[in-house]
Amino acid sequence: MQQHPGSRERRNLSRSKLAPLLGLSEAVYARYETSLSRLTVGRLIQLCEVLGASPEELLAPAALHLWSENRGNVDLLLACIDKLRAFDEETLHDVFSLLSRLGETDNSGRSGGGAASAAPLLPRAADPLKRVNGHGGT
Repeated sequence: MQQHPGSRERRNLSRSKLAPLLGLSEAVYARYETSLSRLTVGRLIQLCEVLGASPEELLAPAALHLWSENRGNVDLLLACIDKLRAFDEETLHDVFSLLSRLGETDNSGRSGGGAASAAPLLPRAADPLKRVNGHGGT
């Protein structure tokens, strides 16, 4: 797996500064970054912790095809993941409920293809989640 240098560079870290933080020599770290060596899952987790990066941020540049065929979609998905990480549990439940409704069909048999068609359903869809989690309701 190639570790994308952009993650390191955005944090103004040189290889020589990052490698010791991971307990590695600069040469060993360089092999990870240039795909000559493969990261273990444990090393990936450590790299995420040291860089303050999400796994998606590090994995996406190395394997865009796992997210989408289209680079624009990949960027959008990664931006959505970043936004979701900032939400509290109740908001995450509401967003999940909304996303679930977007994929359902309405009474006319049409697919709920957009936020506008699902937006009126959000308060109704969120109510059962609030009751289950003790956030209100009956």
